Formats: sequence, structure tokens, C-alpha cells
Amino acid sequence: MSKRILVVDDDAMSLKMSAFVLQKFCDVLTAQSGEECMKLLENETVDGILLDVEMPGMNGYETLAAIRRQQRFDDIPVVFLTGTDGVDGGHKYIQKPMRPAEAQKMLQQEFGV
Repeated sequence: MSKRILVVDDDAMSLKMSAFVLQKFCDVLTAQSGEECMKLLENETVDGILLDVEMPGMNGYETLAAIRRQQRFDDIPVVFLTGTDGVDGGHKYIQKPMRPAEAQKMLQQEFGV
């Protein structure tokens, strides 16, 4: 059974590119906001989440906090997506635009894909 990864990014082009790269390695679900991510998680099971840091409404940190407030999501690994040179708090992250070799390495290390 293939792993399911949820990619959350408000930028439609970045979301499409990330999904294109990842679909070679796993099943991909997408959401364009933190709010959409939370709604999707109500009905879907995922093995990992790639979460954009900078989004309008709920940003990535706020979305992660909302995810972690629900105990049933405690075991879902989350890796941030960022177009900048890192993230706050020592969280794992991957640079945008995503490169296939980097994506595959991260998927193996963090999500067991």
C-alpha cells in the first residue's frame, strides 16, 4: 500500500509542482490553506504532511498547532515547506521549489516512503 502525503500550500503553482514531484513516490492529497487542511484531516488518513510556512489565514505554525491539539494526529510527521532559508523552532523543512532527489530523501527519512 502506498503512503499518503498531504501537501498544504496556498500558492497554486507551487502546490502543483510539489504534487507532481511527490506523485512518483506516494499518493498525494492537496490543500490550499490551513483551514482546508484541517477539514481534509477530518475525513482522510495521511501518513505525513508537507506544510507551507507562509500562508494567509492560518500560517504553517498555526496549522501545525491546530493539528497537534488533536491527539489522533500526534503520530503524523509534519515537514515544513519554505521558500526562505529555514524555519523557526528547529522544525524539519524542505526548500521550495522542491527537487526530486531532495524530496525522495525527505520522504524516506521522515515518512518511511
